[in-house]
Amino acid sequence: MKKQAAANYSVAIYCRLSRDDETTGVSESIQNQQAMLTNYVSERSWDIYAVYIDDGFSGTNFERPAFKRMLQDIEFERVNAVVVKDLSRLGRNYILTGELTEIYFPTKGVRFIAVNDNFDSDSDDNDIAPFRHILNEMVARDTSRKVKSAFDLKKKNGFYFGAFAPFGYKKDPQHKGKLFVDEPAAAIVRRMFYLASIGYGSRRIKNLFNEEGILAPAVYRSTQYTHIPCESYTKSHLWSDQVVCDLLRNTTYLGHLSQGKTEKMSFKMKKVILKDKSDWVVHYNTHEPIIDQELWDIVQLKLTGRMRPPRGSVNLFAGITRCADCGYAMQYKKGYEKNFQSLCCSGYARNGTAFCTNHLTNYDSLYKLVLKQIKQHAHMTADEQATLVSSLIERVGIRNNDWRDTIADELEKAQKRSSDLDTLFMRLYEDNVSGVINKERFFKMSATYELEQSQLEEKVSILKADLVKETNHTAEYEQWLRLIGQYADIDELTQPILHELIERIEIGQRTIIHNGCRAERQIMQDITIYYRFVGKL
Repeated sequence: MKKQAAANYSVAIYCRLSRDDETTGVSESIQNQQAMLTNYVSERSWDIYAVYIDDGFSGTNFERPAFKRMLQDIEFERVNAVVVKDLSRLGRNYILTGELTEIYFPTKGVRFIAVNDNFDSDSDDNDIAPFRHILNEMVARDTSRKVKSAFDLKKKNGFYFGAFAPFGYKKDPQHKGKLFVDEPAAAIVRRMFYLASIGYGSRRIKNLFNEEGILAPAVYRSTQYTHIPCESYTKSHLWSDQVVCDLLRNTTYLGHLSQGKTEKMSFKMKKVILKDKSDWVVHYNTHEPIIDQELWDIVQLKLTGRMRPPRGSVNLFAGITRCADCGYAMQYKKGYEKNFQSLCCSGYARNGTAFCTNHLTNYDSLYKLVLKQIKQHAHMTADEQATLVSSLIERVGIRNNDWRDTIADELEKAQKRSSDLDTLFMRLYEDNVSGVINKERFFKMSATYELEQSQLEEKVSILKADLVKETNHTAEYEQWLRLIGQYADIDELTQPILHELIERIEIGQRTIIHNGCRAERQIMQDITIYYRFVGKL
């Protein structure tokens, strides 16, 4: 492809700055990028078609508005040269960035220049560029790792770190990571729970709130954060069934924090996956509750009671059974044969084999299996209970009493050392005032003490969190044993019993094994019961 004459260049100046880049100093500012690149283009007497600025966007994100607008202008042949400060401004994904510089720009006849990296697509000396792309991605990977580590520490210490406070709360500006009640929104939450407790369904609550003109959570949020367009979070601007259901199941209103429910598949991908409930980070009594436990329990019972099976049938497992492969709910089916009932994957029923398989299971067989298991666990001897608790403790990594004693000792030592440092600070200050040590020595020693104390505070927080986690797990196991022990003599299952004891049941795809004739065939199927408090056994 022919190179453009200098006078014919229509230049796109592209500037990008992420929040992480802001910490690297003023030289990285958008204004400085724009000024430097404008001077660079002007010195060569090229025409500037437009300046494209993405402020606050990560280099791993290629859905940047200004970047996409620049590509559109390239497609319409309005731009035939792109100038950036360095290769990392274009992006920090070495595959996608390399595709742009090695394939897309040359194909479109676009000259690409990264000023500080001395990269010019018109030059033959660009062999180092692929390695720079890899190094730029490594920076993004390292930043992602550090950010994730910081968030994990906040979660572990019971700090709230969501972008926005849950509806009904506000972030406390005086105490970072803490929530306090937002009374106007909290009043709506209390009313919602009251309506649900007296039998209102989510649809009826939704319709009532919309008729009364009560602002939906996303709309209400936009009144608190005026710089955020409401359309980014809702198209209808109205309450929906799903929003009401989500709020009615949110344990935040009890004063507890449940975080870490999702995680990104990769730092380069926006897609998130749901984590198992046993992997959530839960902290109790972290902030003021909006509703009490009694009202919560009534509403949860009403919600589970509203999960109705098809007309003319009784499906006790509604809301509990899930497909082990796609995660969709198991759908109740009544067969043509008398009294034959089954469950199948609703994902398969809706979308066919391209989505999932049927995971068909006999309803009566499932009923007998669950009843049998509950009675077996309820009849465990004291020794069997002790063995079970030991295995559960081992599974979640809870150590023995000696380990807890060791952690308690470490905690005591860390707290004592922190107290000693306070005394040392005071003595150091007195020595500086009295002239025993000079200012240079004072600042050097105080900086060392401050660093050590900061590290000790972090260590104390982690140790306390570990001890609380140990106690919570042990209490949960003991609570489960007491709970299931009440059902040693049951002869039949009911929905309240199932929802009290079981979190979910995962149904695998069945396999039919033929042993020469139909009469001798075997049906193999994995069915996993996840109990509340203890998970699968």
